[in-house]
Order: sequence, then C-alpha cells, then structure tokens
Amino acid sequence: MAKIKSKPNKGTANRLDGRFDYDLPAPWNTDDGQSPQGEVSADTASLPTLPDGTPFLPLEIWNYGSPGEGRNDDDDGFFYDVLNWEIDPGSNLGFEQDVYIFQEAADSSEFLDRTTVQVRLKPGGSIKTATILIADSNSPPVSLGGDAAEQLFDTEGSGAIAAGGGNDILMGLEGFDALVGGAGNDLVFGGSGFDVLVGGEGSDELYGEGEGDTLNGDVGSDRLYGGSGDDALYGGTEDDILDGGTGNDTLNGEAGSDTLSGDSGNDRYVVDSLDDRIVELANEGQDKVSSSVSYTLGANLEDLNLSGENAIVGVGNELDNTITDEYESSSYSSFNVPSVNNVIDAKGGNDRVFLRDGNDFINGGDGDDTLNGGSGDDTLEGGNGNDSLNGGSGFNSGNDTLNGGSGNDQLQGGEGNDTLNGGSGNDILNGDNENDVLNGGDGDDVLEAGWEEDQLTGGTGADVFIPFDSSNPFFSDGIDTITDFRYFEGDRLRVYADELDIAVGDSSQFFYNSTTGVLSYSGSSGFEQLINFQPFTDFVVTRDLQILASRPDEPSVPFEPTPDNYVAPASQSLVGTANGDRLIGDENDDALSGLAGADLLNGQEGNDSLNGGDDADALNGGTGNDRLQGEQGHDNLFGEAGDDAIEGGQGSDTLTGGTGSDTLTGGTGTDRFNFYTTAGGSDRITDFNLAEDKIGFYVGNKNVEVETESNEFVANVPNTSFRAAGFTANVAIAASQFRVGTAAATSSDRIIYDSSTGALFFDADGTGATAQVQIATLAAGLNLNSTHILAFDDANLTASPTRTTGTNRKDTLIGTSDDERLLGLKGNDVLNGGEGSDRLWGGKGSDRLTGGASRDWFVLEKKGGKDTVRDFQDRQDRIGLATGLKFNQLDITQTGRNTLISFGNERLAVLLNVRKNQITKADFVSARSL
Repeated sequence: MAKIKSKPNKGTANRLDGRFDYDLPAPWNTDDGQSPQGEVSADTASLPTLPDGTPFLPLEIWNYGSPGEGRNDDDDGFFYDVLNWEIDPGSNLGFEQDVYIFQEAADSSEFLDRTTVQVRLKPGGSIKTATILIADSNSPPVSLGGDAAEQLFDTEGSGAIAAGGGNDILMGLEGFDALVGGAGNDLVFGGSGFDVLVGGEGSDELYGEGEGDTLNGDVGSDRLYGGSGDDALYGGTEDDILDGGTGNDTLNGEAGSDTLSGDSGNDRYVVDSLDDRIVELANEGQDKVSSSVSYTLGANLEDLNLSGENAIVGVGNELDNTITDEYESSSYSSFNVPSVNNVIDAKGGNDRVFLRDGNDFINGGDGDDTLNGGSGDDTLEGGNGNDSLNGGSGFNSGNDTLNGGSGNDQLQGGEGNDTLNGGSGNDILNGDNENDVLNGGDGDDVLEAGWEEDQLTGGTGADVFIPFDSSNPFFSDGIDTITDFRYFEGDRLRVYADELDIAVGDSSQFFYNSTTGVLSYSGSSGFEQLINFQPFTDFVVTRDLQILASRPDEPSVPFEPTPDNYVAPASQSLVGTANGDRLIGDENDDALSGLAGADLLNGQEGNDSLNGGDDADALNGGTGNDRLQGEQGHDNLFGEAGDDAIEGGQGSDTLTGGTGSDTLTGGTGTDRFNFYTTAGGSDRITDFNLAEDKIGFYVGNKNVEVETESNEFVANVPNTSFRAAGFTANVAIAASQFRVGTAAATSSDRIIYDSSTGALFFDADGTGATAQVQIATLAAGLNLNSTHILAFDDANLTASPTRTTGTNRKDTLIGTSDDERLLGLKGNDVLNGGEGSDRLWGGKGSDRLTGGASRDWFVLEKKGGKDTVRDFQDRQDRIGLATGLKFNQLDITQTGRNTLISFGNERLAVLLNVRKNQITKADFVSARSL
C-alpha cells in the first residue's frame, strides 16, 4: 500500500472563483474535495496500468467554464498550475520522472468537460517527489533543460522553465513564471511578478522577489527567500532556511530542522519539530506559530496555534500572546517544560550577531555591539559600548576569544589561534590569521600585526604598533612580538611607506638591535626582519618610528568579506572575494561588489548598486532604479524593471535594460545592447561605437543550448515582435529593413534611425497601420546602417568566455587571449590556457597543465591521475579543489625543486619549480565545476 500526498496550497487556484482546475477521481482522492489535497491510498495491484504494464494515477484536468467570462484558469492571469506530490518513502512505488508537464484543452462550456492524463509511476522507483506543471490552453510552451548545469532565463513576459539535472540557475525576470529546478543544487530567481518556484532535488536557493510568490524547496537542504508580497514558503525535506521578506507570509519548514524568518508583516509559521527555529524581530507585525509539537514562543512572537492531534505543550512569552488549538486533544493540566538557555545573550541595544558554525558563545551586553563568530572556537563578549569584534572568516577560523569589554573596541581575529582582548577604551586590534594574542588593555590602543607569530600587548596608554600588513602579498610572515614597548606610555612604531619599499620619512631604513630587540630593515628584499623588542627595548629610531603613507584608505579593522549567497539585511553592503561569488540583495537598497572572480550579483528589489569587479560577471539589478557596473571582463548586465544606469566597463559586454527608461554605457570593447520587447521603455545608449558595437533584437528560440562561461545557457520565449517582423536569427538585418529618417517609407522598413535626434524606432509593419515604437536614443548624426543591427536568439545571449571540452582520448587544448575554461575529460591531455585568466581541469589521466599569462586556476580531483602544473605562479594562480577534496586533507611535500600535492596515497599533482614553503591554504579554492 502506497500513500501519495499532495501538499496543500501548492496549486494556483483560479483567482476569480477560487476553484482548482484539476482533480483525482475516486477511489484515489480520499480528500473528497475538488483538488488532491489529502492522501491517496493505492497499491500496484489497484492502480490502472498502461498496455506495457506501467502503473499510473489518472489526473483529471477540467476544461469547462464560461469561455470569455473568466471562469477557468485560462483567465486567471497565471499560465500554469504547479502541483507537488510525494510518495511515502517506504513505498515500493516511485515516480517515473521528476517533472510532468500537461496542458489544458481549450475552454469548453460543456458541463464536466475534462481531460484525463496519466502520472506514470514506477515499481521500485527511487524518485519519491514530483512536480506537475499543468499549462493553460493559451500558455507559452514550457522550456525544458537538460542534465548539464545550465542557466535558464525566461527572457520576456510570463513562462515556465523545467530544468533537468545539474546545478542550474533559473531566472524568471519579469512576468508570471513557473520555475522548476529539478535535480542538482539550483539557484532560482522568480523576478518581478507572481511566481511559483520549485527547487526539486538538491540543495537549492529560491528567491521570489516581488508580488505574492509560492516557493517550494522540495528535496534537499534549501534556502527560500520570498521578498515583498504575501508569499507562501515550503521547505520540503531536510534542513531548510526560509525568509519570508516583507508582507503577510506563510512559512512551513516541513520535514527537517528548519530556520524560519518572517521579517515584517503578519506572518504565520508552521512548526513540526522541536528542532525548528523561528527568528522574529520586534515590531515586525502580529505573528503566529502553528505547531504540531510542544513549543515555547521565542522573543517577539505574538501568537501560537497548536495543530497537533495529541496532547502537546504550548508556552508563551512576555508578550500578549494568542494561543489556539486546531485539533481536539486529550485533556491535560500540567507539564514540566524545560527552560532553553540560548548561548548568545546580546542584551541591551545596538546588537548585531552573525553566527556561522559552532563553539560560539557571544554576549554583546549593552550597546553598540556587532559581533560575528563565524566557524569554530569563538567566545567574543563585547560588554558595554562601541564594540565590533569578529572572530570569523576563512576556512575553519577557530581558536578565537576576543572580549572588548567597555568602550571604543573593534578587534577582528580572523582564522586561528587568536585571543585579543581590548579591555576598556580606544582599542582596535586585528590579529588576522594565526598565532595571534594581542591584548591592548586600557586606553589608546591600535596594535594590528597579522599572519603568524604575533603577540604584541600594549597595556595601558597611547600604544599603536602595527607591523605586518596581511594585505601585502610580498611581505614575509612571522616575527612580530613587542611586549611591551612603552616609550614612555606614548608607544608607537607603525610604518607603511608603501609597505616598506620605503621613503616618506625614510629614517634611514631602521636597524636598532639593542642586544637584541632586533627591528632591522633595509628595503627591496635586502636585509629585513622587522620588530621583536625586549631584551633592552627603549627603542628610538628617531624617536620611535612612525613613517606612514599609505594604508588608511580602508578601516583599520576590516570586517570579513561577505559569505557567498548571503542575503543582505536592510541596506547592507556585500563584498565578495577573489573567487566566484554569489551576492544577493533583498528588498532594500543594497550595494554589491564582486571583486575578482566570475561573480553572480542580483540586487533583487530596491535601488541597488552592483559592481562586478574583475573577470566575467553576471549582474541583474532586479526591480528598482539600479546602477550596474561590469568593470573588467566580459560581463552580462541585465537591469530588469526600473530606470537603471548600466555601465559595461572594460571588455566585451552585453547590456540589457529591461523595462523602464535605462541608460546604457558599453565602455571599451565590443559591446552589445540587447532589446527583448517593444514594451520595455526607451533606453539611452551613451557611447555607441560604430566600429565595434551592435544593437541586438531578440527573436526567441526553441530551446537552443550553447556552452558559455561556466555551463550551458537555455531560454525560451514565445514568438517575439522582432521575430514576427521577419528578422533572421544571428545575422545582421537586411539593408531593406533599415532606414535613416523619421518614419518608415516602405512596407519592409523595420528599424528607423532619426539622425537629427538620435531616436531609434521599431516598426512592426513599415508603412502599415501599426505605429512605430521608440526603442532607444543614440547620439545624433551617426553613420548607422543595417550592419550595426543584429537579430539574435539564445545561442548568442552573452559575450562571456567559452569552455573547450576534450574527449576521452589524449587531447591538446590551447586557449586564446580570452578568459577560458579548458576541460580535458579522460586521457593524458595537454592544456594550455594562453593569455587571459583561465581555468584548467585535466580530468582523468596524467595531464600537463600550463596556465599562461594572468591569474589561472588548476583544478584537481580525486582519482583523476597525477597532473603536472608547469607554470604555477605563487600569490597569483590558484589550485582548485573539486568536490570531495579539502585543504586539510592534503599532503604537500618537497621533491627536489618541485612540490608534490597528495591525497592519502594518491598523487594529485606536481608543481614544477615551486617550493613547498610557498604553498599555503590561501593558494587553494573550492572548484565544483568550471
């Protein structure tokens, strides 16, 4: 006997009469309602079967209504019903596939007119959850992905995308969308409009953005973010993170240990486990918890609803709670409820706490706190005011302590062996990386140091110290000490200039010694060793150094870069790393900066500022009046809704304004300015270069797939205005379709450029009755012609670098001057990246890898064979570790003039002419795919 459960409230009911357009017939619909909301009882013997013996469930799709009168789903403003079904995990049945796609027949006025379709099942099947898309009769077709990692964009209006396997990125952009991730770890953005998002299998991230969205994580540990509007969020199986955003949201973690956060609005939380955690801030609405287990309301939660069928405990808090009970329970009068003591505290005002992973304690008593405590071994405290602290960043970043009692603190303590203290006033401290201690008790402290072998102390007044700038990649690690130089309680030291290539106050390149407090220095790689102090200290070097010029462009104690995939609190600035980051804003005005690496930035709602930095980035402003800057690299920039300012910067960029009146500036390189619809508003192109740039008009596709920067790009849009106008994909328009003037002169004219004003028009029928539409404004007086106008489909959506893939034999793959991805697959391959920032992955076999110029990645995998890296450049190139490899699992040994990297008994790679002591964990990055 198998139980098949249809999760409640996942279909999209007709908005006008609340009726669903699908049903299960008896005996399988035990819910006895119009939609399959309850459990279906069935076994293999009782199910109907196809001629080949395949069992199935008959799903009825209702077609009847009143055509033209809005009485069925074809008139509800949304093109798709989305159902999510689960089979009891212990069943001998499974679904035949992850996603089923059906379509309603045309409207019918015949009473009870319906179509029966088959949801095919598989005896012994392992697929226990499935998503069912039911398209209206007049809906756009559903775009289907493959099993590779893909980027799938619904580039115009409303539509549906169903991805296959792989770690996919789906973007609904504007309109009403249904997006289904399928298997793999997917990233799904609904965009503006009323959307239904389903993660499918894998650890997925779903972002609803505007309107009232329905998000379902399904199988895996998922993250869901509703954005504005009255959203419904369902975590599915495993441990999920749900954030409703603004609006009156419903959050249901379902199975697993879930974290639920409603944000502002009158939210409803559904709890089914004591391991579920609710985060609700004060003054964010009248919120309700519906719990099927014993539950104690946390701070700032007002209402509790007990939904269990058995006697369960509900405990309120100091607020005016409302506690209700949906079920009749056995009577009970008293229970022993254990108190839960949270280790955090954070009493008093101005607190902000960031916890990631274990061993934290955190206190943050009284005001001005921030705290952080990423990864392990933290403590932090920050009692009383002006605190900051940190105790996180990079790898496992353990062994922290920090304290920062009383005022003017900051501290930082990234990575291991920290302590810091900074009791009482004027502190700063830093202690990044390992072997730190620092102290800075009482006033006027600063201290910094970094990398390894710090100590410093700086008790009581006036201290400064500083040596070792951890941001200077050419400065050797080790040495620091000082404990506790105080010429006479006006201690200093400091340096920089610029970082010890020296000049600015020179002081003639130091020395000191005083048997032997050391110090030293000379500059430009001669003589070195800087500080130590003690034995006889006193110091001097013309009264205790200081030199300065430069550094204080950035704060003395920078906080750690924003973690990948972090969702910003109100109006935060998110900063990436040198790797490929995902930075995602929320409904506030956010600032996202990707720095180096191929980054994905999505501002979501609000008036956001996005800066891609180096390498090939993908930027999406979301709704709001956003500013997008690609900076260096071949970037893909999409403004989406709002009046956006988009700047490509250096490199060959693709700029798309979306709806609204946008300002597009390509910058240097061969740029393309894309237009998907005539309804998007009129954009201003500020720097169209006749020798290099193109203007693109989108003519749709039929699921064309093409490899790009990191995976495949798939999109689907119904016939566009530009395809209907007779444009041919991926070539310039015909000369007969272009005219310089104020209006069409023949029936074949489609693009009209008014050289006196710079206005660019599209005319669907030339001299016909349809009025021309202004698409853009360029500079006046350009010698523009048809060769500058390109019709394109999804095979040419981006200007991003390409990926070259070998075979299962011995291949030689040679890159160009672009940023490229070379993948050897099997065989003993030779990969040479050439110029540009390349990523080389030999795959199986003993491969020879040469990065060439610029910063390159060499990717290693388990059981991939022993690779030879011929030109690894320390502090420039990176070693990528594929899934299953971590830095702390590796053995790094010297073999002659070379360095060998091993995993247990397996030799992964040899780095030619590289010494072991040049290789640190900073040289390694995670590389799950190219």
